[in-house]
Amino acid sequence: MLQYSGIPFQADLCDLVIGPEIKHRLGDLIETARRSLNPRDFAEHCLVDEMAISKWRGIRAKIMEKAVYDHQATTYRPRNLKNADGTNAEPYEDMYHLALAHAGSPHSPEADHIVLTALGRLETRYYRHFCGAFRLLLAARRGTRPPLADIKEPDLEQALDPLSNFSSKKVEAKENTTCEPSRNSSLTTK
Repeated sequence: MLQYSGIPFQADLCDLVIGPEIKHRLGDLIETARRSLNPRDFAEHCLVDEMAISKWRGIRAKIMEKAVYDHQATTYRPRNLKNADGTNAEPYEDMYHLALAHAGSPHSPEADHIVLTALGRLETRYYRHFCGAFRLLLAARRGTRPPLADIKEPDLEQALDPLSNFSSKKVEAKENTTCEPSRNSSLTTK
């Protein structure tokens, strides 16, 4: 379960569960995100929590979408139409019935297509929140040097920039080259 992390004004994020959701599953998701991403400061802590909550809300939207499909499936009554040779005339009749939930069937009094459209938008929004928080977390970690206490001081600069030796040799090569004007150049003086 969630443990105190030393962050002031920390709220119990498990209170975000609704209805039949299980509180400790959200807590486990947040704890797993904190343990695997190991936030270093308050900003990173907030971003990791935002990622976990966005993931939870996306899962919630998927579960709600499944509930709409399950509800639609309960109204399915197979027609069992057969061709002359005995094969099914409509082999995917059950899937067609579920697809009608998206289309807004005139035979269905429920507005399943509106609910499914809204849930699809919510899922996309939560995915963008997750990706945005992840992008900010990566940017925050690129902005600070990682802890490198095990590396000796002369090797530190090379560890932080492995191409530093390559780029300095490239500069030396450029300094040794001389440019001579072309004989056909219009800028030559007489």
